[in-house]
Amino acid sequence: MNRNRTGEHESRGRGIYPRAGVEGLSGLNELHDFRVVDGEPDIRGWRVLDSDGGKVGEVHDLLVDTAAMKVRYMDVEVAKALLADDEHRHILIPIGMARLDDDNDEVRLSQLSQAQLLTLPAYRNETLDRERERSLLGLFGTLGEASTAGSLAGELPAHDATSPSNEDFYRHPYFSDDGLRRRKG
Repeated sequence: MNRNRTGEHESRGRGIYPRAGVEGLSGLNELHDFRVVDGEPDIRGWRVLDSDGGKVGEVHDLLVDTAAMKVRYMDVEVAKALLADDEHRHILIPIGMARLDDDNDEVRLSQLSQAQLLTLPAYRNETLDRERERSLLGLFGTLGEASTAGSLAGELPAHDATSPSNEDFYRHPYFSDDGLRRRKG
């Protein structure tokens, strides 16, 4: 495991170096000795745009699978202009749905409209178990079928509750980091 000059653990490629004793999904904001690897964009604070280019909100945090050293979800703070009164709301978006625009510090969600995104359940920084993850992914499948683009990614990932590995579950296109490599301005 490598440390940078300040002693922080550094991500390699699209992954994150874990620290001892941390397992499951954790917010990068809470993992004080983790950071995004040099040369890769840290998308926290970037604008999030829907399929029509409308602003949905900003990336508040990244949920990291510390065992695999990979980002799995974006925690998006929904723009206040889209909410009633003084409501404060966050939603989770699987990282595989993101397309980065480095030139403008924007995350594009080309498969989802603003209306679809606003139907997602609020995320309140609670622990995600596999049942909750499958439920969330099921919503994205439903949203994709309703969109003009058709189904987003096909069948949901299987998971054997007795298996210690998340490898098969996170092999689904919703968790692919291919879109993070396709940067367009």
